[in-house]
Amino acid sequence: MTFHRSILGLGFLWVALAAQAAAYADGPLDPASEESLGKTRQMLTIPAQREQVIQSDARARQADSQVDALTSGSPQLKQQVYDAAAGAISDLTHANSGDPEAMLETHEKAQQDPEGFLKSLSPETQQQIKSLARDIEEQQKQQRQPH
Repeated sequence: MTFHRSILGLGFLWVALAAQAAAYADGPLDPASEESLGKTRQMLTIPAQREQVIQSDARARQADSQVDALTSGSPQLKQQVYDAAAGAISDLTHANSGDPEAMLETHEKAQQDPEGFLKSLSPETQQQIKSLARDIEEQQKQQRQPH
């Protein structure tokens, strides 16, 4: 499942950015951590906010270039990737009580077992990623067909 590995890799690039940008506390998410997570999700899902980060952060530019390559420049698919990344970050943050070290440990494990990580996400996020995978595969099939 190369596609899932790519999506998870992109999601984790954003997790690293989120860990830099937000100060998460140990234990259940406190109101400030919830607010930081909300801002991170907005940054991912609102194109204008995302573009500001992409322009100012080399890692974000690299991740965005990977998204462009994965989606063949389709704005709709690109938005779906960022929406899925936002869902994965939310799931990851809540599953690890906002602990950045635990999130990074989960990241390392997910690189070894992306399917296991996918199964650890909420059913909604899993469905979002699976739907995105189908959409990207369909787009790639259409691009390979002679015109």
